[in-house]
Amino acid sequence: MRLESWLKKGAAVSCILIAWMGSIYGIFKVFLRLTEHAKRREKRFRLYYLLENEWLKLHNNGYKLEEYFIRHQFYKIAVYGMDNIGNRVQEELNQSEKVEIAYMIDEEAYHKYGTGIIVDFEDNWEDVDIILVTDEFYYPEIKAKIQEKGGWNVISLKDVILEILQYK
Repeated sequence: MRLESWLKKGAAVSCILIAWMGSIYGIFKVFLRLTEHAKRREKRFRLYYLLENEWLKLHNNGYKLEEYFIRHQFYKIAVYGMDNIGNRVQEELNQSEKVEIAYMIDEEAYHKYGTGIIVDFEDNWEDVDIILVTDEFYYPEIKAKIQEKGGWNVISLKDVILEILQYK
């Protein structure tokens, strides 16, 4: 009888240990996911900081984004991304007499605020000379998705800023 009792206790302890180890493993996986998310977020914000810093250098030296579009004869554009950077691009280009923003694109277009025409991927887009993507962190994925929708010319805000810095 003692052996039977000991086996029952051993099985119960084993079950408790397995459950405890499973809980620890689950908590560890959640911690790793949160850590990875925080690292990606930090990388994204660092990239945005560097981009905005270069843009501010242009602005402080009297240069505007429209110079790139005029130089390449892109007079009618669309802007992808309606977060802070996209809205700042819209504010600057709305002052241009030569470059027109035909519409703004965002995957959650109807949950964002902005002026002018706002579309998402479900809408039909009118022809434009180029689509400017303001979300540099996800640029490759966004560019691929835009080009799947149609044969659009696509460029990132970073590339526009870097080119203006090169020829100034």
